Amino acid sequence: MADLQVVKVVSGLTKAAKEINNDNKAKGFYDREFNIGERLMQVVVELGEAMESDRTGFHYLQNLDETTPSELNFMTNVKDTMEDEIADSIIRLLDMCGYMNINIDAHINYKLAFNKTRESKHGKNY
Repeated sequence: MADLQVVKVVSGLTKAAKEINNDNKAKGFYDREFNIGERLMQVVVELGEAMESDRTGFHYLQNLDETTPSELNFMTNVKDTMEDEIADSIIRLLDMCGYMNINIDAHINYKLAFNKTRESKHGKNY
């Protein structure tokens, strides 16, 4: 097997994971023992909520202005939309990475390099 050509496609997620984890610790989400199965199921729940938001057509399709966040805009237009639930899923995954000291940037870049070596659809029908 040949060496993989790892390119730094993703950067900054590992740092974000640590920041998210530190914020969540400060908010009390780590006041009891960490349970990886429970944490993974919370991600699944968020993805299920994203699917339900999509099924009902509840989206926020405008460009979200990050420079002037508004709690009223969030609560009125963004909360519980598919995009918001996807964000929740990613935040939960990054929180777990931060807690477990996973260098997620390296893992994603390594996996992307490996995937480039694989056949179409990785040999599957879809």
